[in-house]
Amino acid sequence: MLKINKILYLYIAFLLLIVFRIIPNIIFIQSVILILFAVCILMFINKNKTLWGLGVFSLGSIMNSIVMMFNNNKMPVSRELLHKLNDIDFFKYLETSKKHVMMDESTQLSFLADTIYVPGSSGKWLRIVSIGDIFIFIGVLVILISIIMTIVNTKHKTSVMQN
Repeated sequence: MLKINKILYLYIAFLLLIVFRIIPNIIFIQSVILILFAVCILMFINKNKTLWGLGVFSLGSIMNSIVMMFNNNKMPVSRELLHKLNDIDFFKYLETSKKHVMMDESTQLSFLADTIYVPGSSGKWLRIVSIGDIFIFIGVLVILISIIMTIVNTKHKTSVMQN
């Protein structure tokens, strides 16, 4: 049976992300929150090593946290892709965004930033993603598949035992 251990670490990590989004833009405090987020994710991984996909999900979360820490706690977005897509709405969003910033020559770790175009994607903000976002998506997908497989296997064993 699938068992998730020390889920409190995960709750704390998500609470830290919520706090990160609502606090004023104070770089030091936001950096500390991102570090604590990464520590909580690592602690959760350590306690749940057998949960398939969790490592991939966590690696993506940590990659996103790192690039944000090195860029004033904002996720840089590729200027070239935005121009290519002619995404006026996203340009307007970037003017007031607390989470994203336009990539420029001062951007650090740009290979971890939102630089990957996802063709045919739906939704305003899912068209340009980071490698971390892709890892998060794959990790969530693998976790969901492993949970579904566990449920199916449990039901199958139960029905076999009853027959």
